[in-house]
Amino acid sequence: MAVAADRVGEKVTETRRGLATALHGGEKVFGLVKERAVKNVRGTDMTLRTHPYEALAITLGIGTLIGYLFHLFSQTHKAGSETQP
Repeated sequence: MAVAADRVGEKVTETRRGLATALHGGEKVFGLVKERAVKNVRGTDMTLRTHPYEALAITLGIGTLIGYLFHLFSQTHKAGSETQP
């Protein structure tokens, strides 16, 4: 019985080490991803502050395009549903 308990204890210790290693690796990756995200957000913020009217025009154009596509999609499905009983 003591031998089995020792084996279980060794397995638990191994598992804990593996989890600790994985957690440490995950923390490193999270730190790198967070660093890159903050850098990109700051760059985007700077660009928007430098060119506000261009950003507004692009946003308006994309919104108009998406609205037009939704309109076309709804007209297509509305016409198709009228022909079916």
